[in-house]
Amino acid sequence: MHYHFPGKDDVLRAALTHAMDRAFARQSAPLKELDDPRARLLLLIDMQLPRPGELRAEWSVWVQFWAEAMINPDLREIHDQYYSRWRRAVAKNVEQGIERGGIAAEVDADEFAHQLTALTDGLAIRVLTDSSGCDVERMRELVVAFVDRALPVPETS
Repeated sequence: MHYHFPGKDDVLRAALTHAMDRAFARQSAPLKELDDPRARLLLLIDMQLPRPGELRAEWSVWVQFWAEAMINPDLREIHDQYYSRWRRAVAKNVEQGIERGGIAAEVDADEFAHQLTALTDGLAIRVLTDSSGCDVERMRELVVAFVDRALPVPETS
């Protein structure tokens, strides 16, 4: 390990970079195939659920990175880069939905992105820790219900 990585922080950075680059690459093509911003957002949510296997491993890397970044400010910059990219993808979808008329204009895309990512993170932690009453399907139900409430369709006259 020390041949490739001088210290624990370097291992964490490499793990986060590897996991997030794989996640973005895996998600990119299916998301580009969808023209409807709301459908794209729902697919993005679905692709973020901590299902067993690779997705759960990616979430585990995030949780470990969060824990370390809380006590080590040197890790926060790379964390913020990836986290901002995820939040921006959400906000961009909402902005496109507003522009195309599928989401009400009064929605604040950045605020929605903050709320959605916070809800997703909190529920994912519950799933990863096997909290009673919260599995992947329950997480999906709660997040989709939030999207439906927070992103109203414009009223037609």
